[in-house]
Amino acid sequence: MTSYVDDNEFPKVLFKEGSAPATPASGDQVLYIPTSTRHLTRKDSSGTVVDLETVAGGVSSITGTSNQVIASASTGAVTLSTPQSIGTSSSPTFASLAFGGLTGATTAIRIVGGTASGAPVSGTFSTGDVVIDVTGNIWVCTAGGTPGTWGRVGSGGSGAVTQINKTTLGSPASSISVSSISGSYNALWLILDGRSSTSATFTTALLQLNSDTAANYDWNRADTNTSGGWATNSGGIGDTSVNLGYINADTSPASTSSGTSILIPNYAGTTFHKHLEINYSLKTANSAGSVYRGVASGWWRSVAAITAVTLTPTAGNFMTGTTLLVYGIN
Repeated sequence: MTSYVDDNEFPKVLFKEGSAPATPASGDQVLYIPTSTRHLTRKDSSGTVVDLETVAGGVSSITGTSNQVIASASTGAVTLSTPQSIGTSSSPTFASLAFGGLTGATTAIRIVGGTASGAPVSGTFSTGDVVIDVTGNIWVCTAGGTPGTWGRVGSGGSGAVTQINKTTLGSPASSISVSSISGSYNALWLILDGRSSTSATFTTALLQLNSDTAANYDWNRADTNTSGGWATNSGGIGDTSVNLGYINADTSPASTSSGTSILIPNYAGTTFHKHLEINYSLKTANSAGSVYRGVASGWWRSVAAITAVTLTPTAGNFMTGTTLLVYGIN
């Protein structure tokens, strides 16, 4: 195929495909595609031949950059793409997102993900990493490590209370467990509100830590009622759980529940055995001497940080509506 272009302003150009053409007349040039290279090539009236696809400054091939811009091929029909969609309606996902600082705030931070509750308890993080838990708290790594040291944004300093978990039973259950408890607080506070399904006016509630079912628990309790004086005084050494005191059961007054409060100081420490301070209340009837108030203490013979708790009634199941609240105290 041969054709000529002449617009009366530029030299005449001959387009030719196949073998190299003869040297054109003075002032003319030839553009052709040799069968050997299949590259667009120019030959001018001086006989100079230039492969236009290899001219310095031109693009002869494209190479993509891993994880940034991907090229389907280096030459020919090339398609460029990104590792994931970045359209205005897209939802790209990143392992982390780093931000540099402006003048006066030059320390970089990274948003590295989220947790179910509390700061991360595993993994390796750097100072400045940020985590958001699904309970609405923001955590900042103040000292990098595995898992590092974390502080909660807006914690209010010493004495601030943060809800870590809330479990409300939608149906009867033999126990209530909470795991993956963050170690970012100074103390752990558990509040149990509910009753047992066993056919009695009351039973007791039991607590195990970190799924330890061995005989590693000691406890003591005492209670008083509206008649005055201590009604009972009991305890246990080397038990398989801590006795938390009495809770309402099925034949106690309708719609009544007992309340149990358990405070565990230094629960995340690894130096001492864990000590529990317990308070509970109970109502067995609408009559004198039927309202009880009790105090108890317990010990777990372990220096391990507490990361999980399990509460069970001594008899029956926890009834629908029973609630366990877990708080961290700074």
